[in-house]
Amino acid sequence: MKEIFAAEIDAKRTGEEGEEARIEEELANFDHMTSKILNNVVTRFPTLDVFDEKIQYLNDVKDKIAIMKPNTDIGWLRVNSLPLIKELEKTIN
Repeated sequence: MKEIFAAEIDAKRTGEEGEEARIEEELANFDHMTSKILNNVVTRFPTLDVFDEKIQYLNDVKDKIAIMKPNTDIGWLRVNSLPLIKELEKTIN
């Protein structure tokens, strides 16, 4: 992250007098802020098993959508589920 910040600063160089000192000060401020903000922050990366579980879940949902009836009768009322099915398919794909 510091490298990105340093690259942005390098891109803004103008060659003015005292620029090096300002850049060093900005980098020192950046280090200080990140040490305070990121104190005790732990980054956890999910395993591939987590992704596999989510993919399996979405495939199961996709299968359930595929077997839904486009029209359902509730008493004397006929419900057209086709627009809902199309939106669900679009969201799941």
